[in-house]
Amino acid sequence: VCAKDWGFRREGRKTVSQICRPIPEGFRRRTHAEFAQFLQYSLASVGELRDYFDEVQLRGYASARDLESLRRLCFRLDRALINFIRYLRRNDPPPSWW
Repeated sequence: VCAKDWGFRREGRKTVSQICRPIPEGFRRRTHAEFAQFLQYSLASVGELRDYFDEVQLRGYASARDLESLRRLCFRLDRALINFIRYLRRNDPPPSWW
């Protein structure tokens, strides 16, 4: 995907990183509410990645068919994050272990 458009490619990698990085950082927080907030950051970045895939297609770097499996993964990740955020907000955190 977009092998010669280095700036655009870098943007996609940065977006993926923005999905992953808040998760371990949030996990180390002391409350479920704090963890859920960091998962919200990841969820927002999933939306950004979906938009990136649309742009990839518009620029002709890949077809809708090429991106189909990636879009399905984004949808699954979106649903998983939403459900996990709901769980954290509805349940009390376990006793602090540190």
